Amino acid sequence: MTKEAMKQWTDLSKWQDSLKPVVAFNELALKNTEKLAKMQIASLESFTKVVLENWKAGLAVKDSESLQEFAGAQQTHAQEVAKKVAANAKEIMEIGNGYTTQARKIIEGNVAELTKKAA
Repeated sequence: MTKEAMKQWTDLSKWQDSLKPVVAFNELALKNTEKLAKMQIASLESFTKVVLENWKAGLAVKDSESLQEFAGAQQTHAQEVAKKVAANAKEIMEIGNGYTTQARKIIEGNVAELTKKAA
């Protein structure tokens, strides 16, 4: 490839308009990946705390009375975990819906731009 041909291919100013939707999709994907990662880290921390507290409580069982208390607390722990799982599912759904909405806007904007150029 000649230097002139290479210069034409590497001149980003010619490609910027074409790359705008690609960059926008990548920015959107990164933003949503960050949201999901933060949510997962928070969930891991929260669930780990519940498990470790429950483990410590189990190790503290020394008699039938403390065993009953421990067993009774299991339902509370299960409800707490179920609420957190439901909240996480809702958050994931909201992130997905937001992604879909933003992706649709990028596509519609790109189609409108291409239609204007073609006219």
